[in-house]
Order: sequence, then C-alpha cells, then structure tokens
Amino acid sequence: MSLSFDRIPSISAVNLAVACLIAATSVGVAGPAALVESVVTQSASTNVMSYVETGKTFRLGPQDTMVLSYLDSCLRETITGGTVTIGIDHSEVQGGEVTRTKLDCGSDLVELTGSTAQFAGRAVRGLPPPEMAPSRGGILSGSNGL
Repeated sequence: MSLSFDRIPSISAVNLAVACLIAATSVGVAGPAALVESVVTQSASTNVMSYVETGKTFRLGPQDTMVLSYLDSCLRETITGGTVTIGIDHSEVQGGEVTRTKLDCGSDLVELTGSTAQFAGRAVRGLPPPEMAPSRGGILSGSNGL
C-alpha cells in the first residue's frame, strides 16, 4: 500500500499567516489598557498619568477614589472603594462603586482626503549643505535686553 499526497490539503501562505497571527494575538504581549487620570488613596500603588495593564488589581479603601480612562473603548470610570481589576475595555469592581462615562475620542475629527492623504510627514537627516544653511544675520542670543 502506498501513500498518496494528492489528497492532503495544501496549506497556502495566507492560511499559514492567519494561523500565526491568531496564535500571536492570543498569546500576545500585554500592553496598556487604561490611563490613571487621578487617584485619591493611601492604599493603591499607582501614580497619576500612568498606564495600567490588563489584569492589574488595586485594592481601594472605602473612601479612596480612582479615575481611569480606557484607551480602546473610550470609557472613563470613576471608582470609589473596593477591589478593581483592570480589563480590556472596562474594570471589574467588587465591593465598590463605579460610574462609567462614554467619551468622544474624536475618531472623526481628522479625515485625510484627496491631496492631503498623500503626505504624512518629512524626515530630515543630517545638516544642510553650507549654501542651504540659514544666515546668522538677524538672530539674537543671550539676554532679552531688559
């Protein structure tokens, strides 16, 4: 009896790429999920304007307050007391109170169309040639003269 490889489905490069992408995102590297806007606490170990990752847990005292802004869901949470576990798009709060507000993240504020969509920036490296260097004629340096 001989084996025939004609009946084994071939794996295309696209299928392989999709499988690798799914595996990489499911294992994934944890990135920041939310930003700590403010914190009034003696017990939580975080700073204002610091990023927190998914899975991080904080224990807040009954009068402690924390305000979080979630990066992907555009959600702001004001949490008072309890145990807070950072999620992907919102927190899980046990034994405390949470108020959630949906923010307008302004995804429709900038729309590149036509000729504006062709250019995003310019990279300049090195010094300009001497003939292109700005003249030092009108440049003041030092004190402001007062």
